[in-house]
Amino acid sequence: MHRLLSTVVLLAWGLWFGAIVMVFVTVTSLFTTFADERHVAGAAAAGVFRRFETFELIVAPVGLLAAMLLRGRSASRWSATLVAVLLALSALGASASHFYLTPRIDELRRQGVPSSSEQFKSLHGQSSMVYASQAALLLAAGLLLPGVIATRRGTTATTAPA
Repeated sequence: MHRLLSTVVLLAWGLWFGAIVMVFVTVTSLFTTFADERHVAGAAAAGVFRRFETFELIVAPVGLLAAMLLRGRSASRWSATLVAVLLALSALGASASHFYLTPRIDELRRQGVPSSSEQFKSLHGQSSMVYASQAALLLAAGLLLPGVIATRRGTTATTAPA
């Protein structure tokens, strides 16, 4: 069971972290490529964000559940608990984006409010902070994961001979 939970949490974390990094790369590329047509880049970026948010609402609970279950089986309970907390905080950010920030940004777009408006800039800034925070939380969780999945409770870590 330890191996299964370790695999699930590692895959969920890898997909989630990789996707958020790819969102940054893609959106940056869109605004560079379409520098003269910001409205086109903005529309394309909105589609990327919506797809990512749906994706992370699937991956986040899977990873969080596996991390919580792994806590009781890991030799490093403190690190396992910290990983679960970091994933939970990142999942909170996913929920805030999907259910609060993105719908408000989309409503401004539907109303024709320009991206240069103070309303849009404020929501965009909040959204950027949520995404950056999620990336940092996921990175921290990823740095702790090897120690959490390396050993089961009741066993000790072994090293390969030199």
